[in-house]
Amino acid sequence: MSRLFPPAGPVLPPFRTILIQGQYHASAPIHLCLSTVTPETSAIILSPSREALVRSLQGYNDEWINNHSGHGSISSMSANIRML
Repeated sequence: MSRLFPPAGPVLPPFRTILIQGQYHASAPIHLCLSTVTPETSAIILSPSREALVRSLQGYNDEWINNHSGHGSISSMSANIRML
């Protein structure tokens, strides 16, 4: 179940590839990737400015990511996400 928000948020319909445009919170791409990747798959986040995206993520201070990013399964899935 893919989502742009932490668990309990709305779920996206199934997809193989997806392009999302618009105004979303800074951690939306991370939530999408974490809810989609498996140990056998990977995800790539494309941004016009990787540095700006990283700054936005640092400034957003997402509570769910702060509380769960160090856990085994989340940490393992994070290793399969690349930001370009």
